Amino acid sequence: MIDIKIEGAKFSLPKLTEIKLSKFIDYLDLLDEKEPTEEDSQTKWLNFYADHIAFWTGADIKLIRRCKAEDIAGVYSLHSNFLVPTENKTYNCFKCLDEIYYLPQKFMEKSTIEDFAEADEYEKQMSEVVRGNYRVLPKVAAVICRKEGEKFDDYDVEQRAEMFETELSADDFFQIGFFLQRQSEKLQKDFQIYMTSQTLAMLKQELKT
Repeated sequence: MIDIKIEGAKFSLPKLTEIKLSKFIDYLDLLDEKEPTEEDSQTKWLNFYADHIAFWTGADIKLIRRCKAEDIAGVYSLHSNFLVPTENKTYNCFKCLDEIYYLPQKFMEKSTIEDFAEADEYEKQMSEVVRGNYRVLPKVAAVICRKEGEKFDDYDVEQRAEMFETELSADDFFQIGFFLQRQSEKLQKDFQIYMTSQTLAMLKQELKT
């Protein structure tokens, strides 16, 4: 937490590791509604800084608007830096209610009926994420993140998604998102390598004939 004082009263601004996903998504909605553009006036930006601080502290907006403009701008600048996710490439597990859940080492292998069901559920939820519905991220995490030795059919995805949504931080979901992005890039790279090898094989075959 980042502690600040407004008119003598103490308030706290949370860091990304202290924010739940639902709260962060509500903030994204606030950005969509109120974040100014580069062409907007300084006054509009200062009003937005005040809305930002009110959102995260719970302080009365009227109280914040009585503060010095430079102080409001400074607090906003400091806190917004703490809301920018930083990729941790070593992130491969997380603790939830004293249990450790792991990201998959092998991603979506379709070899059994259970694996097909898992992949189908994953693709369905990820299609929602692509459309901007970030509230399904707990369900994506519930599909792919498991306790050691656990299989897809060993637990209820809906119940686990509800638990993740309640207990995990926004930073956890960002790290899961970074993992998914790395996997997507790896799959694209593997496909390119495969296509290149196929092309080379075809060229070799043509040279022999």
